[in-house]
Amino acid sequence: MMFGALHIYQLDEPLLKPEKRVRLLIKGDWKKLVVYNAPIVEIDRKESILEKLKKDLGPDPLSDEWNRKKAIENLMKFPEEKIGVILLDQSVIAGVGNILRNEILFRARVHPESKVKELSYEEIVRIVEIAEELMKEFLRLKIQRKGIKELLYVYNKYRGFCKNRGGLVKFYMQKPINRKTFVCENCQR
Repeated sequence: MMFGALHIYQLDEPLLKPEKRVRLLIKGDWKKLVVYNAPIVEIDRKESILEKLKKDLGPDPLSDEWNRKKAIENLMKFPEEKIGVILLDQSVIAGVGNILRNEILFRARVHPESKVKELSYEEIVRIVEIAEELMKEFLRLKIQRKGIKELLYVYNKYRGFCKNRGGLVKFYMQKPINRKTFVCENCQR
C-alpha cells in the first residue's frame, strides 16, 4: 500500500498531525524530518537504498530515467494478470497507487478485470502514457499544496454518474488484491 506523508519542520515547529501517526522522526542540526502513517519505513545508506530501489522497482514516470518502452514491456510480461491488479505491482511501473490505478484505467477506457493479453498494444501504450501524465499532474498539485480532487473522475464516485457518458459508476473490491475499484461499465470494456 502506498500511503503516508513526509514532512520537514523547523526544530521548534509543532507537528501538524497527531504524534500517534509518526512512524519515523529524525532530528538534524536545523530541521526535523517526520514520516506519518507509512506502513513500512526502511533506513540504510543512500547508496544501498538507491541500488535496492533500482533493482526492485519498475520505471518511474517522475524520474529523469523514465523509460516508457520498459514500462510497456513490463506490463506485457504478465499476460494472464488482470490489468487492475498488475498496475499496483511496483516492479512494473513505480508509483502507481490505488487512486491512480482507478483513474488511469478510467481514462484509458479499460476495464480493471481485463487480462493484459486481452488488451491491444495501443491500449497498453495508452495506459502507460496516461500513467505518466497523471502522476506528473498529481505531483504538480501536491507541490502546490493543492488537493487532487479535481483529477478524480471515477475514484470514490460510486452511485454517481460517469463524466464521459453519464452511466452509473460501480464500486467493488477487486480480487485477489481486495482494493477499492471504481468502474463505468459503459466506458470501460
